[in-house]
Amino acid sequence: MKVNELLELAQKTFMGCSDTLTAKNHDYSKGDDALRNFKLCEVMQLTDSATGIMVRLCDKFARICNLLHCEGKVKSESIEDSIDDSINYLVILKATLKEQGKIK
Repeated sequence: MKVNELLELAQKTFMGCSDTLTAKNHDYSKGDDALRNFKLCEVMQLTDSATGIMVRLCDKFARICNLLHCEGKVKSESIEDSIDDSINYLVILKATLKEQGKIK
């Protein structure tokens, strides 16, 4: 892959991820707190938000690994969708850590 192809793929991926993040945030946040859904694991006293996000990210990584080795039965969740979801979970993790003051 040439450099310009990689950069075009990155731009297309990031734009698509941003669109998905915007749509899902509308469905899940129910107001001003964009991280509301991810804080539920703290409200329910299960674990901290960052760990909860990491669990979801691990699920996505496991799905990607599985799809690399066999065809998935759920056609609406392709390997590309799982990669894009992982990118969004990393953004959400970064936002969570920023809100908690753990990163700048």
